[in-house]
Amino acid sequence: LLINSLLDLSKVDANKLILQETTANLHSLMKRLLAAFESSAKIQDIQVRLNYIAKVPLTIQIDTGKFEIIINNLLSNALKFTPKGGKIDVQVQTIQKQIEIKVRDTGKGIPSEDLPFIFDRYFQTKQVHQTLEGGTGIGLALCKEYAKLFKGDITATSVLGQGSSFTLVFPLKETTVAIPAESEISPLIDNKEIDLLPTISIPMEQKDKANLLIVEDNKDMRLYIQSILSDTFQCYAVENGQIAWDWLNDATKIQPDIIISDLMMPFLDGFELLEKIKANDQWRTIPFIMLTARSTKADRLKALTIGIDDYIAKPFDAEELHVRVTTLLQNHLARKIQSQISLSPPDKGESKEITFKAVTAADIDWLHEVTEKIKEHIGDSDLTLLSIAHKMAISERHLRRRISEITGMNAGGYLKEIKLQQARHFLESKAYKSVAEVGYAVGFNTPNYFTKIYKARFGRLPSTYF
Repeated sequence: LLINSLLDLSKVDANKLILQETTANLHSLMKRLLAAFESSAKIQDIQVRLNYIAKVPLTIQIDTGKFEIIINNLLSNALKFTPKGGKIDVQVQTIQKQIEIKVRDTGKGIPSEDLPFIFDRYFQTKQVHQTLEGGTGIGLALCKEYAKLFKGDITATSVLGQGSSFTLVFPLKETTVAIPAESEISPLIDNKEIDLLPTISIPMEQKDKANLLIVEDNKDMRLYIQSILSDTFQCYAVENGQIAWDWLNDATKIQPDIIISDLMMPFLDGFELLEKIKANDQWRTIPFIMLTARSTKADRLKALTIGIDDYIAKPFDAEELHVRVTTLLQNHLARKIQSQISLSPPDKGESKEITFKAVTAADIDWLHEVTEKIKEHIGDSDLTLLSIAHKMAISERHLRRRISEITGMNAGGYLKEIKLQQARHFLESKAYKSVAEVGYAVGFNTPNYFTKIYKARFGRLPSTYF
């Protein structure tokens, strides 16, 4: 993220940037990092191959956050500049007491005049036909500084029209701490790979246990998502949309409270699975998060039209994913516990039964109409539930009650959610030039307050989009 990158570069200048090393399995780490780019590569018809020729397993001490930034930057650049049908090779090996990682691509290459300067801060090519496609000149400069922090280096070679090669070298810090291999974590059940993790209650007052179904065809990505969420949720994972659909229709399986699904999968992709779920009255209210490398406006609109609750672009930030899942799950549980319980108190000595009202297609259509009314006037800081009710030709009490019944949220919370979702759209599409402008555009008069609630909702600061 640009802001964090700039902050780290400023820490470099002040000699305040330090390593935060943890233990990692190098082979598993590299497989997971490449998995995050698998969908993007498929979309562009680019072959990405990992050539791992080091020891397996190789457990090392490393600052995984900074290491991921380096590898993600190199892979992102390689994909950006490699044409359709091209290849990207990632080679990992140990030479004496050094780790060497090479990222080679068959892209358009770097002009010889530019090559000596590509690691300089804010460097922009002056070649007419060799634009950096909106790059800031920060990414490679930060990679260089991180490599130095590792007491290593990163270098590049390139042949114009044939491709580029980036080489990261740093000292090997091997440790004997054991880390489980993937095969120890991911058992096979009914000849289908299902990753099971221990049941853990989520930290909410009602102590409900949240069941989370992960639908992802890449094993390393499944394991990574589980590693992020398994401390809070009970996770189940399947390898494609068809198995997920069969799971939902199997009365012997635990039904999920929330679903995280990849978009591009064999047999039944994320869109097809989402359409099936949202067309079924039994499951349409289950929160659904889409993980996708396809972040075009058309894809986002299609997902939102079908009824997606949230989407996250790959590669994603672990903290952001955790916040998104937690927020959606809390809303879902609130709907179960609060919105569909009769509010009238029981008679003395009479027990109170909890009953649930099914949400219908008509309810969803009505809610869509309310949402459109909100969006029409979203920039009005004086927009109230009363004014929305007037536009719907109903009473404010009726508006509040029905929003609560359908969504499980109070009406004020739903209004804020629509504003934040619209703000997210503005930020991702770069419709405005500052955080303050975005906040004003969705009806928040105080940029600091807008920043605070956006971070709480989406797990990242709005400033990181600029």
